[in-house]
Amino acid sequence: MAVLGLAACDNSANKPVAPPSPPIHVSCANPQEAGLKAQDITRKLGEELTAKHISDDDYRAFIAALGVGYQAWGERQDLKAYCEALDKVVKSAKLDQR
Repeated sequence: MAVLGLAACDNSANKPVAPPSPPIHVSCANPQEAGLKAQDITRKLGEELTAKHISDDDYRAFIAALGVGYQAWGERQDLKAYCEALDKVVKSAKLDQR
């Protein structure tokens, strides 16, 4: 009888809820802020993929778009293009709405 009582006890509703992740840095006025923003975007994309809010293909496309920004910075130190690429990913992935 005790086994039946334990089987009927379902604690799945008591699963811990993950704390909300910090918001994405919005400022992109210097390379340090752009780096923090890129780090936040990358983290948030991973969370969205894990939560199945974006597909694997979308994730890869967003990471590729981030690569365009990294390339602009790495080759030309073009902060404006870097920040534009970051903003494009935030808007396309709707990270500013989650």
